[in-house]
Amino acid sequence: MSSVGKRPTGQWRARYRDDAGHEHARHFARKVDAQRWLDETTASVVTGTYVDPKAGSVTFRDYAEQWRAVQVHRPSSQAHVETMLRRHVYPTLGDRKLSNDSAQRHSDAREAAEPRTLNGRCHSLHRVGCDALCGA
Repeated sequence: MSSVGKRPTGQWRARYRDDAGHEHARHFARKVDAQRWLDETTASVVTGTYVDPKAGSVTFRDYAEQWRAVQVHRPSSQAHVETMLRRHVYPTLGDRKLSNDSAQRHSDAREAAEPRTLNGRCHSLHRVGCDALCGA
């Protein structure tokens, strides 16, 4: 359900509820802008391209730790992934919010790595990143 309504302040509020029942709202000076935002957001939900703005407030480290907790690995693989992330990925990307991620940062982090750790580090980063981007 979605709606656009005029507030006592004179601004227009566009709001909708997501699949989880949470309300999302934005305020606009013009009704046409509120309706446009609502239409674009609704279209992205219907087409499956919607990304919750709050989802990007999670840091890479937090997401990666949640990801690691649900992976099925042998104990030696678990230890290897944990070590690669802790020693090589978290110092560079751990505190970055997922919404602020960019290809340039990945490139900079890759250039800073020692060649012998690069393959394992990028493999761990790739596995976590794919799940983060795909929403798995």
